[in-house]
Order: sequence, then C-alpha cells, then structure tokens
Amino acid sequence: MLSGEELERLIGVADDRYRSLIAFAAGTGARLGETLGLKWRSLDLDRGTASITHQLDRQGRYAELKTARSRRTVELPASLVSLLRARKLEVPYSGDNDYVFTTRQGGPLEHRNVGGRALSRAVERAGLEADGQAAPTFHALRHGFASAWIASGGDLVELSAHLGHRDPSITASTYSHEFEKAARSDARRARLDAMFGGSLATTAVRPPEDDEEEARLLFLPPSGS
Repeated sequence: MLSGEELERLIGVADDRYRSLIAFAAGTGARLGETLGLKWRSLDLDRGTASITHQLDRQGRYAELKTARSRRTVELPASLVSLLRARKLEVPYSGDNDYVFTTRQGGPLEHRNVGGRALSRAVERAGLEADGQAAPTFHALRHGFASAWIASGGDLVELSAHLGHRDPSITASTYSHEFEKAARSDARRARLDAMFGGSLATTAVRPPEDDEEEARLLFLPPSGS
C-alpha cells in the first residue's frame, strides 16, 4: 500500500495528461476501465460526485457496466474536485460526451498505455521501485483506497458499494487481512486501556513515608562526630 507521501509524490511526477487520471483512481478506488470510460456528463463537480456507469474495455469499446451494484455514484475528495475543475478549464475536449481523460486528439486512452507505460514512468520518477519493493500497479491505487478506508474505520457495506463489488462478502474476502489488522489494533488499544486505565498519566510519585525516613537516616552524620 502506498503511503500518503508516496501517493502525493507519484501524482506530482506523473505526466500532465495522466496526473488527474491517477488522482481520480486513487481518490475513488475506480478500476482502470471505469476511469478510462468516465465522461464529463458523469461528473457533478458542484455536488462533488461521479457516476460510474460505463467502462472502456481493452478493445477500446465503451460499454455499460453489467450489474446494478457495479453502476454507482461515489463521492469525491475536495482536492480531487479542484483538480478536475482545473482540468475542465484547460482541455479543449470538455463537452458532456467527451471523455474526461483523453489523448491529445480527444480520443480515449488505451489500457496498456496508462496501466503500463504512463504509470511505470511515474513510478520510476517517484523512486517507488527502490529497496527491492515491487513496483505499484494501477490496481494498487484501488487497493490503497480500500486499505485507507478500512484503516480510518470505514464500514464494510459502504466500502463494498463504493468499489462496485457484487456483494459485501467479496469485499470482506478480498480485504480480510486489512479488516483483521484494523480490528486487532482497536482491540489491543481497548485491552491496554482496561489494564492501565489512567494510571500511566501520573506526573510524579512521592516515596512512601518509610522510604523517606530511611533516606533521612542515611544522611545523618555518624554518632559522636
């Protein structure tokens, strides 16, 4: 999972044409095909939402998502809304039926160009292949969103709906380790609180009276001196 600092670095060094695309995937957990198939008519930047109803498949076909659960409306972080507003003002292709993320000629982007070359360049520039770590894939952005949601205490059913999973059991199975890790952390904190209560907040401890008397006697001058 990318840390917040690593994700910020990755987005910052990405090519201009792909920067907002990577930010959208990271901020929504959308799949690559769903991200590439997003059109401006699907965004309500005043309300800060995106309706994910279609995808661009690997053959470049624009197709409706198959299930009712996969067709969904998701909320957007305020920073992502600002980025998309700026993009809409900058690009020449911003009509309702235009793709949000396009080639220079306004056409749809290809899976292999984005998930392969474009992301690989950003990963290399951001130095995220160091220390023998596996290079982040596009799916890692989706996984990172889910992991951050779980770590912040987010609900399983809400996460499942947000990711467009067919059933919450799929979400629970896919991210069981993340849910277990979050639960263990909460349980451990609760157990430690029960063990210690507020006893560790004491700022000073006075020695018992017997110890004070012993300390006083130790410093008395020898008899007859």
